Amino acid sequence: MAKKDRVDVLELYPKPPRVRPYEMVFLVHPDLEEKAVQDLVKRIQERIEQVGGKVTKIDFWGKRLLAYPIRKRRDAHYVLMHFQVPAQGMHEVQRFLRFQEPIMRHLIVRLDED
Repeated sequence: MAKKDRVDVLELYPKPPRVRPYEMVFLVHPDLEEKAVQDLVKRIQERIEQVGGKVTKIDFWGKRLLAYPIRKRRDAHYVLMHFQVPAQGMHEVQRFLRFQEPIMRHLIVRLDED
């Protein structure tokens, strides 16, 4: 059998992308109503699903005071989200969050895979 005719097994059965768990907290502009905040969270959830991930938990913490002013605001809507996404899709999620005007800040932390 010639080398040209040989098919690599890895080409036939590629490994699925490794999905990792993440936790994200983001602050939404306080002038938005609850309905608008929920719509924003839904758009983020759809984006995560588009890149091959899934959201496992969403927790609305409500409007809270900030420790220091951000964009001349003293309060914001807090949202906690747990999700799983492949490493390649994480960059797209972060890019999407950066371009969302109502999001004042966000923090994403990779969780331990227990």
